Amino acid sequence: MRKTLIVFILAFAPPAWGQTSSIIGHWEHSDGDRRVEITDCGDGTPCGHITWIDAVNDEETSDRFNPDPTKRSRPLVGIPVLWGFQQTKKGWKGGRVYDWSCGDTLGSRLRLENPETLKVKGCFGPICMTQKWHRVAQTQSTIHNGD
Repeated sequence: MRKTLIVFILAFAPPAWGQTSSIIGHWEHSDGDRRVEITDCGDGTPCGHITWIDAVNDEETSDRFNPDPTKRSRPLVGIPVLWGFQQTKKGWKGGRVYDWSCGDTLGSRLRLENPETLKVKGCFGPICMTQKWHRVAQTQSTIHNGD
């Protein structure tokens, strides 16, 4: 009986990364003017890209601070901003986050605080900053200019 119960539990358990798959979805940046969609990179790890921007002017819709001059005119919508994570018991670590507001790529950790709040930590050496992103309903990929 005990073996049958274990086999039953394992047969219907979600995949290993499924327990943190709840980070998959659409998230609003803590300042409320940008949204990121987090999906599976294809290997069970999370990847994120910008899907929506509430821009005051057209200048704010491009990757103007990118350290690569050839990328500074590319639109922010669609660019990758999260990648390279490894799963831990409490979330994801060892990843990278691209800070489009200054063009830096930082070491990153992700941790789901609750089903609606994702803590995104970015570190440059020993200096770290944590933001809380909030889950939102699926949005279209778009740029909204102030109006």
